Amino acid sequence: MLRRRFLLTVLLPGVVLLLFGLRTLEQDRLAVEQHIRVRLANTSELAARAIDQQLANWSQFHGDGVMLTGQPLRAEPPDATAYEFQQNTLVPELDPALADAERQELRGEWDKAITLYRKAAEVPAVRVQALLRLAATYSKRGRPDLAASVYASVLRQPHQPFGA
Repeated sequence: MLRRRFLLTVLLPGVVLLLFGLRTLEQDRLAVEQHIRVRLANTSELAARAIDQQLANWSQFHGDGVMLTGQPLRAEPPDATAYEFQQNTLVPELDPALADAERQELRGEWDKAITLYRKAAEVPAVRVQALLRLAATYSKRGRPDLAASVYASVLRQPHQPFGA
């Protein structure tokens, strides 16, 4: 009899409360998931509106482009460029020793390029430039220790404007 009373007064209401609690937790989880879905939908709508607005703003610009023609170089149409062309732009020619070394480097012939950069570093006018390329080639070759020592030697060089 005591046992039956315990079941009716304590255990049965406890099980009922447990079931109600589990059901409430499940409903709360579903409500949170629904809230997240709504927020994601709203955020995606806002993003889509912002993208549409940006595309509408971009569509007002005409992408006609510019064509470069002639010798001397000129732009067609001339008023459509953001910059003016300077006709007498002199591009200094690369020292032949450096040009050969860079050619070898671009081909992936790093050992040949290293040899040529070392020879070019003997010419005072291009020493710094040759040493910088030599260090970069050592790095590509997988020799960071040699690259670091070459960079250190560049720092010990007397002041020389780059490309002078």
